[in-house]
Amino acid sequence: MRYLAGGFIFDFIATFPFYYINFSDDLQTLELLQLLKLLRLRKLLTTMNKSTFQNLVKQLFRWRLSRIIHNTNKIKDPSTDHN
Repeated sequence: MRYLAGGFIFDFIATFPFYYINFSDDLQTLELLQLLKLLRLRKLLTTMNKSTFQNLVKQLFRWRLSRIIHNTNKIKDPSTDHN
């Protein structure tokens, strides 16, 4: 239901074939309707931000894992192993 209330409108406008429906014979009107497809860029930017965040989290955990692997003192001492 949240999709229908929010993102559906943007996706519908971006994929609707305005050129099949003759609102007018004016080319400028059709071009303006085509510009509505740019509304979908909002979704792309949101997705890219999530992807960037995921990559940052992956890098953080890889860095932490490599620190643990290379630090032999922590591996040998069972009192610091909290797994």
